[in-house]
This record gives sequence, structure tokens and C-alpha cells, in this order.
Amino acid sequence: MTKRFQFSVRWIFAVTAIIGLICATLLTKPTPVTGSLFLLLLVVIPAVVVVGIIQGRGYVRAFCIGAAIPSSFGMIAWWEYVGAPFASGGPFNHLQDARGFVPTDQATFIWAAALLTGLVCVGFYWLIKSPKED
Repeated sequence: MTKRFQFSVRWIFAVTAIIGLICATLLTKPTPVTGSLFLLLLVVIPAVVVVGIIQGRGYVRAFCIGAAIPSSFGMIAWWEYVGAPFASGGPFNHLQDARGFVPTDQATFIWAAALLTGLVCVGFYWLIKSPKED
């Protein structure tokens, strides 16, 4: 007898929350508070990825290695929208773009690319690891 595919409540909630966050990110104009959180995440995620590369083992390290390059583009986006005005002497006057406080499309693309490349690296790790390593 074959095992039927079943959903757990945890996975349904997780998928619903992820879809809701994606829709909220792409379809709404962020407030200054949520824009600041986006900018904070653009800086924090690469730091977490670097810690995962150094301290992680197995699948965690493979994911972090794959996510390192795309998530580092978050630092470039942060510099473009926050750091550059301080270097040129002008405070936050250019942060308002056509959609709001930060470019949420750019941040969403960076996070999606980091997730995708991390999962690809996990897949490659799974293909090349020996069965004894688990």
C-alpha cells in the first residue's frame, strides 16, 4: 500500500505566511518603520549567512555557501539607500522612491535569489555526499 501525500497544519500555516509576506512585500507601499526593517534585514541576513558558513555543518553550511553571494548584494542595496547619503553629506532625502521608503522589489529579489541558490547548493551537497556522512 502506498503512503498518501498529507499536509500537516504546521506546513499549511508556514506556506500561508510565506505567501502573505510575499504579497505584502510586492503589492503594498511600505511605511518608514517597515522600510527600516527591510534595510535592517538587508544587513543582518549576510551576517547570519557568514556565521552559518563558519559554524554550520553539512546541509546548513551548503545552504549558507549558496546564499552568501546573493545575500551580499543586500549590503550593496543598503549602501545605496542609507550609506551613500552620509558619505556625500546629505541625510535620507533620497530614500523616497516612487513606491515608498525602500525598494522592496529589490530586497525581495535578493532574498529569493539567496534562498534559491542556497537550495541548489543543498541539492548538490546531497548528490555528492557519501552515505556515511549522515
